[in-house]
Amino acid sequence: MPRMPDDILYSRDKPWRDDEPNPFVTLPRPTTEYIDLYIKLVGFDGTYRIVSVPSTFTFANLHVLLQFLFGWENSHLHRFEVVDHVKMDKRHKGEIRSFGRWTDLWRKFTPVEAQQYQEGKGHYPLMHVSVRPRVTFPDWFEGVDDDGVLDKLVHDPELTMERIWNLDEEHNACELVGCDCGNEEIAIKYVYDFGDNNEVHISLNGEQPYRTVREPSNEPIIKKAQGSAMREHAVPLGDGYEDEPDPAKKAIDDLFFEPGAFARYCASQLHTVAQKDKLEVYTEETRQEQIRERERREEERKRRREEQGLSPEPEDIRLVLMREAMEGKPIRTSNRIR
Repeated sequence: MPRMPDDILYSRDKPWRDDEPNPFVTLPRPTTEYIDLYIKLVGFDGTYRIVSVPSTFTFANLHVLLQFLFGWENSHLHRFEVVDHVKMDKRHKGEIRSFGRWTDLWRKFTPVEAQQYQEGKGHYPLMHVSVRPRVTFPDWFEGVDDDGVLDKLVHDPELTMERIWNLDEEHNACELVGCDCGNEEIAIKYVYDFGDNNEVHISLNGEQPYRTVREPSNEPIIKKAQGSAMREHAVPLGDGYEDEPDPAKKAIDDLFFEPGAFARYCASQLHTVAQKDKLEVYTEETRQEQIRERERREEERKRRREEQGLSPEPEDIRLVLMREAMEGKPIRTSNRIR
């Protein structure tokens, strides 16, 4: 059976206007069960987050949380992969060194065939997870890729963290595909913006990652955070970015750690953006002030050009979109979640 098309594997998340509630910005059902996760930005030692999330947290919620945590703009493709038989890198905390296992398909190979596929052993995810709703394919799809390796694609915006790391290990992610693996051997790989290859590895944090809170809640708790991602649209120069400091040394605004910050982010009341020297967190009111100030500068520049007898410049499409958003018109970009 052929592989699923790439546009299904790597879906672009956007609000389906007639989907209510929006699965990306709707917090999950409240629970008293929480899971502590170690979230590492790959390739940048010292840039990480330790976050306690509700066990009911979905992959749609997780995608938006990662955008919030690293100040990204949700303007690029992304993908989730759940991997098993994980071995973590001892030199780079939180990063996956290796993962994967032999599938049932491998056991059917002759010694000659097995030798032929040695290079591919152990580098295939347990499953791909697509959080894109309303697909025309079955919820579960089993396919064989070009190398003859069985993989599984899950279309489910409601797939939760408790189905990946279940306290009863007999019901963790491995149950979904019929293998045997402990919770500490399971992790999630998240790739955002395939061009810049921003990759995040997510694993359980500490020896006791499960805990129970007194009152049911559906909001994540940021326990510790250090550093920030590179600016999303910085100009690359060689292997680095122009004028970018060490990401691990970037500051984080205090508003980032306030209770309810993620809920406000989902409600478009709060925004995060990776800046040159820090992870900036600002309110919607501040954003509107910035828009008005930018429009004022544009009008002033246009007036000066008219006084000098110069032809008017084409209007900045970004200003057009911001003005339309302020007037309540439908957003014309196809990849915004808020």
